[in-house]
Amino acid sequence: MTDIPRALEQLVHWYEAERTAGLILPRGWFGRPYDNRHELTWTQARRTKLVLELDHQLLLVLTEPAMPRTEGPNLVMPFQQLVFDWQEYGSPSPHAESFGEGELTLAGIRLSPTRR
Repeated sequence: MTDIPRALEQLVHWYEAERTAGLILPRGWFGRPYDNRHELTWTQARRTKLVLELDHQLLLVLTEPAMPRTEGPNLVMPFQQLVFDWQEYGSPSPHAESFGEGELTLAGIRLSPTRR
């Protein structure tokens, strides 16, 4: 079983460097690739789950996540199950998607400190 608090620590450390991320679900990009950027606004580690909130309205629940790994500027998070609960921006319309075993990728774009 993965050390979920350690996985969360690695995720937070990655976000501190990136500040925002694109979101690549198992079905593909959420929003426009490299255009939509999401801020990490809340996290919670549970015994078998890792819960992430982005932009105060996108909720990701990863069940039995493996340790994240970096691939270039991206952070790849394998999981046994993912539930993605979200609302449209500017609209209360609810949406929910679930995925079996797969990977969630947080797409980074590292900029030099002078360009941030």
